[in-house]
Amino acid sequence: MTSLPDHEALCHVRASVIQRSRGKSSVAAAAYRAAARLVDERTGQVWDYSRKKAVTDSYVMAPAGAPAWVYDRESLWSRVELAERRRDAQTARELQVAIPRDLPRSSWGAFIADVAAPYLDAGAVADVALHEPRAADRGEQPHVHMLLTVRKLDPASPTGFAAKRNEAVNALLTSGGSHGGGARGDALTRERERIAGIINEHLRAAGSKRRADHRSYEARGDPRMPEPPMSERRMAAVRKRRRHDRRTAVVAGIREVRRLDNELTRMEKEMALRVKGFARAPA
Repeated sequence: MTSLPDHEALCHVRASVIQRSRGKSSVAAAAYRAAARLVDERTGQVWDYSRKKAVTDSYVMAPAGAPAWVYDRESLWSRVELAERRRDAQTARELQVAIPRDLPRSSWGAFIADVAAPYLDAGAVADVALHEPRAADRGEQPHVHMLLTVRKLDPASPTGFAAKRNEAVNALLTSGGSHGGGARGDALTRERERIAGIINEHLRAAGSKRRADHRSYEARGDPRMPEPPMSERRMAAVRKRRRHDRRTAVVAGIREVRRLDNELTRMEKEMALRVKGFARAPA
């Protein structure tokens, strides 16, 4: 049973950057997220995550007319790395989006396509990986990782990518300072709001009464405290050793308290409605 109230759907949208100065490689990132074995043509390094579990699907989405090599994950990200010469280069952007449990599996593809649409329209290639690990309550926790290229495709270039960065993609996720577009974080706030709208469209189509809200608990006036963030690697380590660490124990405790509170609220409603003469609340 979920720890969320009956009216609420999970809305988790996280954006990040794959950057060389932090020791990151887009080839490694793609291999890890897709549970694949990839060779980086620039360095010759092999990244093998083919034994990684909980990755149930992966595929590449590209703008219309993209060349065939774009759909080969190893070729795609090797070319991305070759197109970047700086040691501190940002080689990819990533968007991680949770898929609410109320969305049927048959709608996941359309949901992911709707999330990716503005990026494809802006000229980015999106490498999609669907992960389905277990949550702290042992229920499903499906989410999608979307690695995005930061340069447009250019058939005249030796690497297949343009010499300049794709500012249209950057503007969707970055604002503030030299980036313009409002205060720092405004772009990501707008993107979270857009994705929450997509979630709600698909929930309505599925007949679910749950709705997503992109705002923080504080912005909603909700007294709940946000959970400490937990990475997939942390959760994988916990599952491997079969016991919680300090952070996962805290999160599991928070969720269990919320789950019990939701169950208590439902029981109180059922008991109240059974009382003779009790006025039923409007639907």
